[in-house]
Amino acid sequence: MKTLEWPSQSPDLNPIEMLWHDLKKVRNSKASGYCLDQGSEEDDRAILYPCHGMSSQLARYTTEGLLQLGALGSTTFLPDTKCLVDDGRGRTPSLKKCDAVTRSSQRLWDFTQNGPIISRDTGRCLEVEMSKDANFGLRLVVQRCSGQKWVIRNWIKHPRH
Repeated sequence: MKTLEWPSQSPDLNPIEMLWHDLKKVRNSKASGYCLDQGSEEDDRAILYPCHGMSSQLARYTTEGLLQLGALGSTTFLPDTKCLVDDGRGRTPSLKKCDAVTRSSQRLWDFTQNGPIISRDTGRCLEVEMSKDANFGLRLVVQRCSGQKWVIRNWIKHPRH
């Protein structure tokens, strides 16, 4: 006979607990205390905002290379989930509904823990720059990589088979 443990002691038995293991905050080495955030609903730009852990800062980097922000479903895109996109035209990364991105390569990123976040489409890096015009004096940009490092908190590597 097997003993069934309470879900909090056995996260693989609790779907809510499993979902929380996927939720992450994204932080940059140049902006301590600030997290990647969806920003205003009317705007399609990601921003940096003081870390608070609400759904606008919940992030997931998928094995396919999507960097998603917002409420996260386990297998499908929820209405508030958006993908970070580098369209190659400007310096500001945009946030778009993941399934509405015209060229899917624009929503793909390469990431390693404590390393850069690099657009697969353009080769540019997601970085932070100081700006008097931006909230909290920090602006997200995509540009030539300068060595900035990112951390996804509670990042879990997929087991090797």
